[in-house]
Amino acid sequence: MSGTIFVIRHVAELAIFASAAFFWGRLAGRALPFRDGFEQAVVSCALGVGVLASLLNLLGLAGAITQPGVAAVIGAPILARLLAPGLFERLPLSVDRASRIGLVALLPTVLLSLALALYPPTAFDATLYHLPIAKAFARQHGIVFLPDLRFPVFPQLFEMLYAGALTLSDDVTAQLLHVFALAVVSAGLIAWGRRFATGRAGLWAAAAWLGNPLALVVASVAMVDVGLALFCTLAIYAWEAERDTGDARWLTASAAFAGLAASTKYLGLFFVAALAAATVFTGRPGGRFRRAARFLAAAVIVLLPFYWRIVSWTGNPVFPYLSSWFGVSPWSQWLDPLPASAARTGWHGATLPGAALWEGPILSPLALLLLPFLVWWATKDRLARFVLALSLAYLACWCLASPDKRFLLAIVPACSAGAASGLDAFFRRWTGAGRPARAGLAAALALLLCSPGAAWTARLLHRRGPLPVTARERDAYLTRFLPVYPALQILNRSLGSRYAVYVLFRENAAYFADGRFLGDHFGPNRFSRVTEELSDPQRLLGVLRGMGVTHLLVDRTSESGQKILLAPLATTFHPLPSPPGTALFTLPPP
Repeated sequence: MSGTIFVIRHVAELAIFASAAFFWGRLAGRALPFRDGFEQAVVSCALGVGVLASLLNLLGLAGAITQPGVAAVIGAPILARLLAPGLFERLPLSVDRASRIGLVALLPTVLLSLALALYPPTAFDATLYHLPIAKAFARQHGIVFLPDLRFPVFPQLFEMLYAGALTLSDDVTAQLLHVFALAVVSAGLIAWGRRFATGRAGLWAAAAWLGNPLALVVASVAMVDVGLALFCTLAIYAWEAERDTGDARWLTASAAFAGLAASTKYLGLFFVAALAAATVFTGRPGGRFRRAARFLAAAVIVLLPFYWRIVSWTGNPVFPYLSSWFGVSPWSQWLDPLPASAARTGWHGATLPGAALWEGPILSPLALLLLPFLVWWATKDRLARFVLALSLAYLACWCLASPDKRFLLAIVPACSAGAASGLDAFFRRWTGAGRPARAGLAAALALLLCSPGAAWTARLLHRRGPLPVTARERDAYLTRFLPVYPALQILNRSLGSRYAVYVLFRENAAYFADGRFLGDHFGPNRFSRVTEELSDPQRLLGVLRGMGVTHLLVDRTSESGQKILLAPLATTFHPLPSPPGTALFTLPPP
């Protein structure tokens, strides 16, 4: 397959998924009082992503994640649009000059993230559990408990989208769905500025958001943090729209988005609780408790299908966390929050590459420089005060929970919107330039704000080299990042799914095993159970047999793998021809 056909095919598949999300969102949000067609398009896309994933989740609960089932969920709204166009009321698009400039100026930055997503998946958490979960759901046609993974169950809304993509296509299409969330967040920030400030403020907010290298890189892989940012941003947007207009339908939309955020990641529960509390203490006067109860009820209805199975399988609604409350499990070791260490590492996690759990790019320094405008504007504007208070509360929870800087992405868009509104107010107050000059300065500043993200992503694309489009090129590319990948391919090609391999010190290769994959720092099959027996191969053999293992694979490129003595293992296990940097053994028959 040529590179051009490869790209066109995957972009076309993304367009089909995006169209399905858009039309599902149009149907679900028909009653919302949109101010114009641009806002309608943005909210419909965001809401439709949640509706599409929720429908796929229902398919999974019914054991019907099959090609016909997924195709029906995706094709139904598109077919309805063709056969019954009256169901889809369309408002005038009404894109002002600043919005047009923003969409054109920021599109290349989004395309850079899209280009990065066309590469095979190598992000640690994506191949550790996000994609393995989706792969298992797609193969077994339903939602199952996965005890061999680091997280056998948790809120899995975006994983349902990935399962749909793997059912109909491949992991590249799954990654592109996360880029779609990045694009909708950017358009949502433009809509934020148009409703609550100016189109220019929305342009700057979107540019500041896209200027974060972390957002562009995380969006290009099959994780969930940009999807979480999408739902959190729209939840705040809809909540403020209700306070601004007094229309209760926006509060219901806010609750739905908060429920979708909680269905994506446990951190989304913060926005359910925070916005419900804000409805009581800072919302519109009159019936505050009644409106807060309605908000909570709507959010719970949305998140219940995801949390019901967590509780039914584990008895812990936030499994595997808070084990002191809900009971210890093999997965809770080292996973419960550590407030003292978190507080010490929180700031470093936000500013230094590799200082926290995510080994990768940093937040944009230009976006950080905008924060004083948010603080200044909060002294004058109600929405800015709300965003600042919400951000500080979220930051406190982030420090006390897990100071991984990609978790900050949930609140970064709202901060960018508040800061950009303050910058716009400052700009209007102090500039004396004429209209053309102001427009030129606004566009130039937008390009400057998004430049760190664009530069970092372009540099990363250059370092990755030519796009692998054939099976041979994909294998060579993945071998660069995962030394055990060729050994897993040997097992896949010779045994299919009829094996169970224990992999030492390369847990993030789980996605690439067609058979059962064991080995992680957590869970019932954690590394410590095996490494403790390395000095006694016979006892090690008994431990591995107890786990149902048929093969043992050691990553010799890791520091821990280099310390393992292979000669004693060869006396009990049968060595197999191994690719460079690995040692592969098969267990003798009982």
